[in-house]
Amino acid sequence: MQLMMQSDGGAWPLRRSRERTAGPRETAPAEAGGKGVPFERVRQAVLDQFSRHAFHKVGMREVARAAGCGMAALYQIAPTKDQLVAACLAADFEARAEQLKSASRRAVGTRQRLRACMAEMVRFDLDRPDFVQIVRLNTPPRLIDAAARGCCAAGVVEEILARGVRDGSVRTDLDPADLAALVCALADGALARWARSGGAIAPAQRERLVEQRTDLIWAMIWPAVCAS
Repeated sequence: MQLMMQSDGGAWPLRRSRERTAGPRETAPAEAGGKGVPFERVRQAVLDQFSRHAFHKVGMREVARAAGCGMAALYQIAPTKDQLVAACLAADFEARAEQLKSASRRAVGTRQRLRACMAEMVRFDLDRPDFVQIVRLNTPPRLIDAAARGCCAAGVVEEILARGVRDGSVRTDLDPADLAALVCALADGALARWARSGGAIAPAQRERLVEQRTDLIWAMIWPAVCAS
């Protein structure tokens, strides 16, 4: 599905980048705007700049300098800074959604499937500090919503909750889409709080932190969605 970015001037297509982690497909152009600049080089420059600096402090000129290309090459990818960042983050959101789907498929039952997704959200954040800085701290929510459109965690969670409604384990007084939005808001709020603490995570601590943080998120989420 083609992602679109809405603006006052109309709708612009968002080009996907090559997945940094294994994904189901590759849809990114090999070259940026046909100017001989690899799209992945621009993408890495975007990740580097916007993970180290607040969104309003980075312009297209800084990205072009970091990518070693001209401004024209960037404008061939996206006409604005907002759209450029969204295009470069789209693959990360798609990769995360695929990881959530895989975790869900390995679990049995609504409760375990939902908890597995929460753990995968925590794990993805721990494994991707650049993603955390950009998505949780440095970038306006409206832009994150545009980048995640069509491949966000809420879609995976909604499918799990819809099954839960059918099997009687999830409350029926709210639409699964509304419940999914609540679940993701609770999870994102906790993840953003932890992101502010910063600091590298040693490999030996990773799974322990995944379990601890998932337990805390889960303590908020399951009582909010389970059937009485």
